[in-house]
Amino acid sequence: MVGVTQDYFPCGFRKHACPGRFLAANQLKTMLAFIIMSYDVKFEGRIFRPTSIRWNLNVITDPTLRVMFRKRICN
Repeated sequence: MVGVTQDYFPCGFRKHACPGRFLAANQLKTMLAFIIMSYDVKFEGRIFRPTSIRWNLNVITDPTLRVMFRKRICN
């Protein structure tokens, strides 16, 4: 997630690589961990993983897909 290569470099490359990429990666991991620990997450009306859409070199999810969140109740 924080590695820089010539194939994929959204945070720059070599000496121009953004030092904030480590902070950004940790922020994303912390946010995802909070969501997983605090909410039940599921796709609306689906049991299985939805199919991916391939667009050029990108792989994206179905933009019409709805994700449902329910706050967990801690006892």
